[in-house]
Amino acid sequence: MSQTYKTHFSRTVAMAGSAAVALATLMLANGWAETDSFLGEQLILGPASDVYLGDDENVRDAAGVGTYQGQLIAGGESINLAAYRDEGSLVDPWTIWLYSAGGQNVAINYTGI
Repeated sequence: MSQTYKTHFSRTVAMAGSAAVALATLMLANGWAETDSFLGEQLILGPASDVYLGDDENVRDAAGVGTYQGQLIAGGESINLAAYRDEGSLVDPWTIWLYSAGGQNVAINYTGI
């Protein structure tokens, strides 16, 4: 019989403004160990103010030269990213990027496998 080990990360973290950041980078800077799983089955984000979600470092709040407008996550709301994935697929925090023009606090609730 095999056993599944799960890891959990649940914190509110501060984002610096004016640059996109990978979710994994935020997690590592706030106590997530490199030995913890970076594939997960649940990820809920809840920003204090508007944050834009994308899949690389070129995500911004508006399209420009070499950038694109990400998906808005409105401040005070939360989004379950696993719900937007195909059933059974995993969440990889290295492929999730966040951008906020002024820097924001973002609540992260992540369950790794």
